[in-house]
Amino acid sequence: MRIVLIPNAFFPAYGGVATSTYELARWFAKSGHQVAVIVHGDHPGLPAREGCDGFHIYRLRLSARPWLLRPLVLTSGLAQMYAILYRFRPDVVQVLFLHVNLLYPLLLSYVLPYKLVVRACGNDIHHFAARSALFRGLLRWAFRRAAQIQFNSGSLAQDAEPYLAGNEEKVVVVGEGADPDVFRGEDAFVPSNGRPYIVAIGRLVFKKGFDLLLQALTQVVQAYPDLQLLIAGDGEERHALEALVRVLKLENHVQFLGYANRKQIAAYLRGCELFVLPSRIEPVGIVVLEAMAAGKPVLVTNVGGVPDLVEHGKSGWMVAPGSHELAEGICFLLARPDLRRQLAENGHQRLRERFTWDQIAADCLEAYQRVLA
Repeated sequence: MRIVLIPNAFFPAYGGVATSTYELARWFAKSGHQVAVIVHGDHPGLPAREGCDGFHIYRLRLSARPWLLRPLVLTSGLAQMYAILYRFRPDVVQVLFLHVNLLYPLLLSYVLPYKLVVRACGNDIHHFAARSALFRGLLRWAFRRAAQIQFNSGSLAQDAEPYLAGNEEKVVVVGEGADPDVFRGEDAFVPSNGRPYIVAIGRLVFKKGFDLLLQALTQVVQAYPDLQLLIAGDGEERHALEALVRVLKLENHVQFLGYANRKQIAAYLRGCELFVLPSRIEPVGIVVLEAMAAGKPVLVTNVGGVPDLVEHGKSGWMVAPGSHELAEGICFLLARPDLRRQLAENGHQRLRERFTWDQIAADCLEAYQRVLA
């Protein structure tokens, strides 16, 4: 099979979509398929084309901030993507995360004979569709045109129902994964002060609930005064969260680590007492799977697709998305090291049984085969 993946972001950017794209491309290539990744190239110094782990990466300019440049960028991007797809002759073109990257393969699907598969991942449904009537129109057009519509959780598929408009029969749920060989190891992060820590990882945006976690921490440190919280990630709310730390007088208990790559995230997870996902909204939560892959206990909020990953009391601990509930859950688990150890072992086993990337890639290939058949 010849497969082209078109994400909205790719490495060296880090995030769920970049990780999914890389892992799917790597496993598709390893399985003997011809694979290319086309992505907006906004990283100076990176080549326009390169090989990586058996697949090709093409970087094109697909977006521009000044409105006056956008018609020129669209025309140029269409021409370049047409040339790549015409030469590559893909059987399937899959768009991962539906944004400006969707427009190009959607238009070209009318002149090139490939099957278009679109995959919604979270903010494309929860954020952009909620804010823009133009984007909602683009979604409905793409869902009508696509041969298959993928979601990374059943919860997200339900949230997208207003835009499916009679195309529900095309819907397939293909989840996310993690690589236990990457996250299980001996290289653990140790803070300079040597104190134990819990860790939270993600984009610093409202829906991720880091403010709830900081408020919860004020209760937790009363019982565990040596405990600290490490937050890895960056985003639009960082300054507000740093200000909240000062207001709550948590300066000695919170450290913002900023952007972290895969290797750093693996080390942070290996060294923690507990991983916490405090999200208000979460389609899946790849970082939950990564914590399970690292063999660490996870405390998560009962939102979105997270319950598909974690069995409460068996492979993780689940609470409602609120500061009091998070505080109670953290204190409960910190007081029970044997339970944390059991949750970690069960979570790691559950990941290996259901959520490794080779299994997810196989599910995705099976979904493609249905379209091609």
